Amino acid sequence: TINRKYNDRCPELERSGKCTIYRTDKEYIFVTVYHANSSYPIKFLPLDCDNGAFENILTDIFHASQHDKYTEIKASELIKAMKQRSWRQLCQHSTGVLLKHDSRTLEILPTRKATDGKGLDWDYDRALSFDLDGASWKDIINSTRKLLEHHDTDR
Repeated sequence: TINRKYNDRCPELERSGKCTIYRTDKEYIFVTVYHANSSYPIKFLPLDCDNGAFENILTDIFHASQHDKYTEIKASELIKAMKQRSWRQLCQHSTGVLLKHDSRTLEILPTRKATDGKGLDWDYDRALSFDLDGASWKDIINSTRKLLEHHDTDR
């Protein structure tokens, strides 16, 4: 196999990693996901940040999800750390995606407003999957940002 470091298209990603990104009307919020639980580190970027900054934070979070020690925090502490008033508020005024990868594939799973109007559901119809061997990292970042721009209208 070709040594990955000659492939400038995708950064070296490890066995696996997970990150949830929320887009509010002010900023992106990156939250580290360990297996199924969200925790620190939490990072923020302005909506007009360049793709380089977006990529750096995303790869940092992926790395943290693999190597940092998971700290259990209550949902109420987590939402405070994300500088949001409440989960309900966040769900109403943001879009979210979960990015997860293993050694071969990176998946982007967007959210949509839940049918009962409470909270968010996964939107499998709009999920994207990239083969890390051939994917352009630029495409991954652009696709992620595009999915986050999508605001649900009632269907």
